[in-house]
Amino acid sequence: YIPNAQLVVEGVDNVAQTSMQMNAPTDFLYRIGGGSSYVLDNGNSVIRQINTLGNATSIGSPPSVHTTTVFGSAAASRYSAAIAATSDGTKLYALGGNTTSLFTVALADGASANLGGSWTGATAIAKIGSTLYIGVNNGTIHTTDLSGANDTIVVGTAGATYPPSDGTPGNPLSAVINPTAFATDGTDLYFLDKANLVRKLGVAAATVTTIAGTQGSTDILDGVGGGAHFAGPSGLAFAGGALYTLDGVLNPNMGLVAPITVRRIVLSSRDVKTIAGQVSTLGDDD
Repeated sequence: YIPNAQLVVEGVDNVAQTSMQMNAPTDFLYRIGGGSSYVLDNGNSVIRQINTLGNATSIGSPPSVHTTTVFGSAAASRYSAAIAATSDGTKLYALGGNTTSLFTVALADGASANLGGSWTGATAIAKIGSTLYIGVNNGTIHTTDLSGANDTIVVGTAGATYPPSDGTPGNPLSAVINPTAFATDGTDLYFLDKANLVRKLGVAAATVTTIAGTQGSTDILDGVGGGAHFAGPSGLAFAGGALYTLDGVLNPNMGLVAPITVRRIVLSSRDVKTIAGQVSTLGDDD
């Protein structure tokens, strides 16, 4: 995930590496199946493919902008950009458009299809098996099948987003959540909550648990479980038994939370550690 504040250069140039320009990208999928990576270039209404050589090309926009061509265009209506995506290795499943519908983009040729639906306020999407999970900022997580059908709320109640609660075990509808980003280990769903928490939906047990973080914290503090603090986590990834997220503090010049650290959450121990970046420093240094 790449926060909007991080890359705001206007343009859409299909050239190599640092010459490429993007406008407010919202999601990043790394080396799908060991191949290319993909960036959702929200401001330019395209999904961009970054191949293993570091070169970038646009591979298509949502069908709502009237294109199913392999290469999208920045001229194709800026309101229809994608905001989040997941993949099964052969296609992307993405949320976008002015009603936040579900569409697919084939990785082989960029051909896209609009699967319909409407998830206004959607923030995240993940695929587990043959099920898509969609997070919405009204306090719910939905599921659909891979065709976008059978939309069902499986976690939370619409309109209830705070204070966070794990609810009753076995009844995830009783949980109070506000999901902002997803990750999965292929079995369970992990998500960031806007209350600065890292949480889990145990799919088989149908139970929500809070893994790490303290409700409403505004500082960065390493620790175990509820002893850890997050200031403004954004984006979530799973690898090797751990979750990774960006975290930051309020930047008074930008008026928003600027990610300045990378945090790791080891799932077996719930240990949270800052592994990159300096808590008190916003800068540019390897």
